[in-house]
Amino acid sequence: MRCESCAYWQPCLLHYYMGYCSKLDRFTFGENEACNEYFKGTLEDEFFWCIDCKTYLHRSEMSLHVGHRMYKNFFIDPLIYVETYTAD
Repeated sequence: MRCESCAYWQPCLLHYYMGYCSKLDRFTFGENEACNEYFKGTLEDEFFWCIDCKTYLHRSEMSLHVGHRMYKNFFIDPLIYVETYTAD
């Protein structure tokens, strides 16, 4: 079991291999071994984030994303502007 398959883990928008664990309130790498708080969860919500296509999708579109990595949400770092170019 790895962090990226835990329901509490949200991938970072720019760096998908890192993510935020809402249960432990810290950043982890998706490939890290899962902790004691690991929870598999299910994909029973209406909307999901497909990390492979980098788009939100509705439950009715799941058949178009078979084999893709789906998450309930993604994490946006409040300091993301530091990593992006300015529009001068």
